[in-house]
Amino acid sequence: MKPTRPGIWSFRNAVFRQRARTPSARTGPSDVLVFALLILFLTIVAETSLGPYVHAQSSGPSATASQPAWTSFGEEGPLASITVSSIKPGCTLGNLDVVSLVKTSSVDATGTVCSLGSSASDAGTNDPWYLDLAGHWARPYVRVLWEEEVADGYVYPSGRSYFRPDRLCDRAQFLLLLAKAFQLGPFEPPVPSYADVGPSFTVLNGKKAWTYIEACVRAGMSFVPPGGKLLPNAGVTREDAVEFLVRCLDLWPIAQVIPEDEAWRILSRFPDGHKTSPERVKSMALSVRLGIVQGCGDGTLQPRRPMMRCEMATIVYKSCLVRAEVHPPWFSPDGDGIDETVEFEFTWLKNRNIVSWNGGITDATGQAVFTFNPGQAPGPPPRKSVWGGTDSSGRPLPAGQYFYQLWVKDRLGNQFFSVRKPLYLVKHFLTARLHPEVAADGDAVFVLAETRPAALEVTATFASGRTVRLKATPDGQSWTATVEMGSWLPVGKQPVRVQAVFPGAAREETLYAMRLDPLSLTAEVKPNPASRGQTLSLLAYTGKGVQAVTATLFGETVALRPDGPACWVGEHRVPVAAPVGPNDVLFSAFADGRRKDYTVILTVEESPLVDLTFILSE
Repeated sequence: MKPTRPGIWSFRNAVFRQRARTPSARTGPSDVLVFALLILFLTIVAETSLGPYVHAQSSGPSATASQPAWTSFGEEGPLASITVSSIKPGCTLGNLDVVSLVKTSSVDATGTVCSLGSSASDAGTNDPWYLDLAGHWARPYVRVLWEEEVADGYVYPSGRSYFRPDRLCDRAQFLLLLAKAFQLGPFEPPVPSYADVGPSFTVLNGKKAWTYIEACVRAGMSFVPPGGKLLPNAGVTREDAVEFLVRCLDLWPIAQVIPEDEAWRILSRFPDGHKTSPERVKSMALSVRLGIVQGCGDGTLQPRRPMMRCEMATIVYKSCLVRAEVHPPWFSPDGDGIDETVEFEFTWLKNRNIVSWNGGITDATGQAVFTFNPGQAPGPPPRKSVWGGTDSSGRPLPAGQYFYQLWVKDRLGNQFFSVRKPLYLVKHFLTARLHPEVAADGDAVFVLAETRPAALEVTATFASGRTVRLKATPDGQSWTATVEMGSWLPVGKQPVRVQAVFPGAAREETLYAMRLDPLSLTAEVKPNPASRGQTLSLLAYTGKGVQAVTATLFGETVALRPDGPACWVGEHRVPVAAPVGPNDVLFSAFADGRRKDYTVILTVEESPLVDLTFILSE
């Protein structure tokens, strides 16, 4: 009987039966080919089905080959506000044609972008190019990240690589991408920052991620504080992604100064803005204000909607591949020699072969006031650029809020923009004075200051180390304090350092206060000259801190008594036997265990009784 051709599974049994019957027999070439095809088929099935292939669920459009409703990370440039229903020849991304997006990249008959930048052979990425991105709306973004050697996908033993763009993104994957996009080197702390992320932690089918997550923690990019649990496999929501982004771009301190009621007001423009988590409100509000987030196509914000890997790649592509940074984001070109200029630091893609660049400063209305590269010098931008607060013609600009942004263009004509960030030009002003400048103990001394703009705090520090805080008027621009002069300040001319603290800056002015010696002493004797037997008035004038005054004359000491502020009086009769001529009257003042003397010369004259002649008569 003619045997029937075995099926796929019966083929294996037939081979085993044949080997069992005739151990020396060999299978034919066709059997080997079928067996090889079987193994290949099973491998492909295993690769494409390995791991949970979860799709994001939402009330918006399906997120398969079309971009989900969430849009807009980055307000400026040709890649802003991109929405797309599908990538086919002639379709548009928002108001931007697909071919315009990828410039000189080619598109095949299915609408798949075939090339964007360098080829896979010279990209240097660790992953082979991903097989599941053909026709996907996020392919151009992932391609750039791949060429920049920052993308990570699922790589299998067969050598096949998949990005899985429509799977949900988790925290560990997001931090891994951010660490590579920001060129953070792996970091190994002595003790893991999180209890659930240790040295053996892996993502994406076995890739080690612990050192990259630790690098993000050290750089302040993670919103989960060390010491607890990261929950690395937890999904990343839209608001989580914004929080990550705000921290990575050094915008978190700026977000924190937004008043909470103002932050809620900014989000109220979206019907679901109130659904934003309280701890994410300020970061989300700043992102909306700067145009980093513009919402979904239906006008909603959807802050708690889970994010897919394709969206994760798009966010990083639009916000992190070109960066302009300023630390701190304010300066004060006011001519006092402090914080007169601001220095920008530029970072850009490393594998794009940048051929031109530019950028600049705009005011709060969006009007360009300064250009980084007015001469259109070719090549990549410098690593640093300094600005002195002037417009393109060299004229000083007024104080206020400005915005800065950088763009670069690669050899294929693709433009990449940095996130638009705020910069504050503040002309700080402080003037101060003392009234009076010379004072004795017990006198009131007023410290007066004026600041522009409103200062956070104004203090006056005296030479003794004593510091007093000035009180502000409601506008925060006029400041006063009162001190009573006393023994806490050294005698003589002493410096007083007045300091005004502004957001991110401080200004100082040095004044001088003169404290009179509390033992200051002057005196007089009336009358002078005086005759023997005549009564003298002893007068002493002292500082307010004097506790006692005496006068010593003709061998006797007289204690003077107070007679009004800083005045002392006493009386004494000139002895009949006092020597004629000059005599010393020593006044002494006492305070705090110290003594000060003052001498008055009293002239004693002959008594007029010496010339009297007595005549006896009847």
